Formats: sequence, structure tokens, C-alpha cells
Amino acid sequence: YPFNGNANDESGHDNNGTVNGATLAIDRFGDTNRTYDFDGINDSIATSKTTIPTTGDYSISIWTYAPTLASGHRAALSQGGTSVDSTYIGHDGSGGLRVGGGSNWHWNADTTYPLGQWHQLTVVKGSDNSKFYIDGILTSSSSQYRNPINSGSMLIGNNQNNFLNEWWKGKIDDIR
Repeated sequence: YPFNGNANDESGHDNNGTVNGATLAIDRFGDTNRTYDFDGINDSIATSKTTIPTTGDYSISIWTYAPTLASGHRAALSQGGTSVDSTYIGHDGSGGLRVGGGSNWHWNADTTYPLGQWHQLTVVKGSDNSKFYIDGILTSSSSQYRNPINSGSMLIGNNQNNFLNEWWKGKIDDIR
């Protein structure tokens, strides 16, 4: 999802996103209409198919920008079911980075989300150990992080479970 003026899946898997309130904005290179801005209230981009693998190893990379710390947990992207068991990447109300899902298998990265700048957040899910990187620098690892619990669709800008109200405030770009 390079967000080249739209929310189309350019991987060839035909899993285009449906934009719900998010607006095209200037990306980290200064190019107009090349990223999406989320208001932190009710903006999201929904896909209709599973994007994050439910088995095996994989990596997820997402560029994020949060101008200020919003209260409560905030999810830049998630995938999963309709209960609290979804996979997500985001930050908590104190600015700590959160990766994982469900009520008992997430981990809080040992670093704080740096505000007011673009950052690449990357999860590399391995069979024995998973790693979390910020801007290419390893910040945390966990043997607890697993694959998504189920094959629900991916949601960009909120936790898959809308009732949790973890709406992202800021910009999101280049999800791979």
C-alpha cells in the first residue's frame, strides 16, 4: 500500500482499501496526495481480505507520523476478529510502542514512540523470536508474538475492533 493517490493494493493481490474519512496528504518526501492523514476520531481504511499471514514467518513495515500523543491506545494497523483478539501495531497513551494482539500476547516495545517525525515501524515475525525495529534499529524482541488469531481483514488507522476506539491520529504511509 504505497498510497499513490489512492488506497489500492499494488502487490498484485487485489486487496484494495476502502477509505473511510482519511484524507490524502503530503508524505515524508514532500509529495502531495501520497499518504493518508487520520483524525484520531473515526478515520480508517478497510480491506476486505486477509493481508497479514495467519501462519509462517513474515514481516510488516509501516511508515507512521504522530504529531502529538493522543490519549489511550492507538493502532496504526490491525487485523483480526471481532473480540479483543486482533494483531496490531501502535502506541499506548504514554507513548510506548505496542505490537501484538489479544489480551495476553502483546508486547510493549522498550522504547517510546518519537512524536513529530516520520518513523518506519517494522515487525519481523520469526518461528522462535520476533523482532521490532524503529527506523531500521532493533528496539525489542519477543518470543510471545504470534500470527494473527484468525484471518479477518486488515484495518488501517484503528484496531480491528472498532469498539476499542484506538483511532490513529496522524499520517500513515507505505505499508508492506
